[in-house]
Amino acid sequence: MSRIEFTLCGDSGPPGDLNPYEVTEPRACQEILSLINQQPRALEEIAATAKLSPEEVGKYLKALLKAGLVKQLDDRYKPSFAIFTLQDQERLKPLIDELSRSFAKTVQENMNIVRRAYKRCNFSDHGFSFDDLAYILVGAYTFDYGGLEALSQPDLLIYTKEMPGGRYVFTGLEGELLNLDANWQWGH
Repeated sequence: MSRIEFTLCGDSGPPGDLNPYEVTEPRACQEILSLINQQPRALEEIAATAKLSPEEVGKYLKALLKAGLVKQLDDRYKPSFAIFTLQDQERLKPLIDELSRSFAKTVQENMNIVRRAYKRCNFSDHGFSFDDLAYILVGAYTFDYGGLEALSQPDLLIYTKEMPGGRYVFTGLEGELLNLDANWQWGH
């Protein structure tokens, strides 16, 4: 089984048994999530496939259910959030590349607006060059904060939702195709 990297947008609340990062940290829990991501499964089937005791699987499922990260369908379980497999990520790469080029073109066409806004801010008087702050101005504030808000207004996306212990959207990425540790993003 490949490692699953988790990320969220929003606020997962304080550490504890509702924090999705803590609940999904154990390797066995990730294996369970990977199995039920392939198809909903019953506790006994999960235990047999993962070579874990039914008691262990039950403990992990209880924690995942409490945190709102798993849904129960009769006697079967499935994730309540998307886990992108390596195959999913490969299929989405052309879309990501196309949208990224489109975003880059829009930023390039509007960079004079960004530079004018930068010059009106105090940090330009404190020795910070435009290049020092371009990532924060364009990436973090414009695309992350402003972009998410702008896209949510016409109902193109939901970037946070009520979850036990916080308000966030949670996702998992299988494998090393997208290494979140090496590609840390503002606020995630």
